[in-house]
Amino acid sequence: MMNRRALHAIRLAALALGILASVAHAGKIDIGTGLGDNVVAMLNSESTLFTDAYRIAMTDKGLAFSRAGKGILTRATQGTTVARMEYIYTRDGREYSRFYYARSGPAMDVTFDRIAHQASGSGGSSSTGESTGSTAYEITEDDIAKDIAEEKFYPRDTARRVRAPNLPNVERGVVANDTKHAGDAELKIFRKIESDIATRAVTPGGRLVGYVSKAVCSSCENASKLLADQYDIDGNIYQLLEAGSEQPIDAVTIESQKASAALKIRRQTYIKSHLTNRFVPLDRGARFAPPPLDPIEAEETREATAEPCGV
Repeated sequence: MMNRRALHAIRLAALALGILASVAHAGKIDIGTGLGDNVVAMLNSESTLFTDAYRIAMTDKGLAFSRAGKGILTRATQGTTVARMEYIYTRDGREYSRFYYARSGPAMDVTFDRIAHQASGSGGSSSTGESTGSTAYEITEDDIAKDIAEEKFYPRDTARRVRAPNLPNVERGVVANDTKHAGDAELKIFRKIESDIATRAVTPGGRLVGYVSKAVCSSCENASKLLADQYDIDGNIYQLLEAGSEQPIDAVTIESQKASAALKIRRQTYIKSHLTNRFVPLDRGARFAPPPLDPIEAEETREATAEPCGV
């Protein structure tokens, strides 16, 4: 469990956000359509990272679950939104970038608690919306502390790559206009960028390029506008569209739906073969470091070449 001093430090950083926001100029972040094998591979690697975190946590805690418990575990991993975004900023005349990754939903311990409650017959619902896009789940202070404390199950944060956990609630700044979407992957990243600006880990006025495994909900779209407006951030976020989405059916949408289906299959295959149908233990010391990340120019080049002819 994260101690009070650490949480207090995060809250102090959050208080500085209002001052920074008052002097910023407006930017613009556009929401577009993602497609192509490169996007599938990128988001699948993030899904694998989160699945492996569950494997490490279960190995570390000595957990094993019944069939019903595995059903809850499947919903907590297989359908949640995953996102990866790159923030490019300038400091002292030099350009830097930092990658952020996140998944929707609460801390892993919250899922483990649900399974324990279900097994004991003491309640606890598994129908939290985690299998349908951005997670409809209201984050509590206890969830936040647990999520931050679970950093030990993930690769160590670096200057180039950080995990975006649930952060303490604030009344100002980049917030969800629907509390049930406060745990969405996109919002976690927006709030982590905001926190990093407050602590001067990055500077405002940069550019954001992101990829999300499912359509961005209205709450997160509004939060992206707040981030852009308050910190003069421009950029693009590319979302994969699922079959049956409300988007017009055109060549781009069809290709995005194909990418979404391919990502689902890859995620399901890995989760079933390593976590649910067959559990493969994973020790913290055995995890390989994530592969080097390509610069934004390479990402945009691959995005462009993945578009279908005639688009």
